[in-house]
Amino acid sequence: MLNNNIGKQNMLKIIAGGEHINKNNEKVAQVTLEDKTVWQLTDYMFVEWDEFTHTTHEELIECGWEERKLTTLQHIQNKLLEGYETMYLYIEDSFGYDTVTVNIKELLQALAIDEDWTEEDGQYTIYCSGRNEDRQGNLLGIAQDNLYSNAAMLNVFADEEECFNFCVDYIMEMNDEEEQTYTLEEAKREVAAQSTGSIKYK
Repeated sequence: MLNNNIGKQNMLKIIAGGEHINKNNEKVAQVTLEDKTVWQLTDYMFVEWDEFTHTTHEELIECGWEERKLTTLQHIQNKLLEGYETMYLYIEDSFGYDTVTVNIKELLQALAIDEDWTEEDGQYTIYCSGRNEDRQGNLLGIAQDNLYSNAAMLNVFADEEECFNFCVDYIMEMNDEEEQTYTLEEAKREVAAQSTGSIKYK
C-alpha cells in the first residue's frame, strides 16, 4: 500500500496507529505522525501496521488518507505521549471560559471506562459521549468524540485560542436574538473579561 523502502530521512515517523469503530459503526484506520497531525483513510482498506512505520503527507494523500483536525481527546493523548503529567483544559460557558488543570492519566483512565472525571475544586466534571464497542459490546477503545463538562454539556477545549474564538462566535451569533449588540472588538473584550485564561484584550 505505502512504500516504506524509500529513504526515511525525509519521512515522518508514525507515533500512533490503529483501527477503531466510529459512531456510524464503521471501521476506521487512523495514524498520528511525529508532527502531531492525524490522518484517516477515506475508504477503509487493510493496513500492514507492523511495516507501516514512516510516511509523508504527500504519500498519505496519494493513497487516500485525509488529515483530521485533532479532537480535545487526541490533544490530551498526545500530551501523555510527550511525557506530560498535567495540562490545561478550557471549559466554555457561552460568554467566557474557565481554565482547569487536569491529571492526564487520571482523566484518560476515567474516560476509558466511561466514568466522569472531576477536577480538584469539584466545580467541573469532564466526560466523553461514550465508548467504542463492537456489536457484542466488547470495548474497542475510547470514543474519539468531543469532551463535555457538567450537565449543561459545556464544550471542553485543549487549545485556548480555539475556546476563545468559540465564545466570541457565540456572542456574535447572539446579536440577532438580543437587543444589545456587540461589535467584534467588543465581543473579544467581553470574553477576555469573563474568562480565567491567559488571553487579555484591551
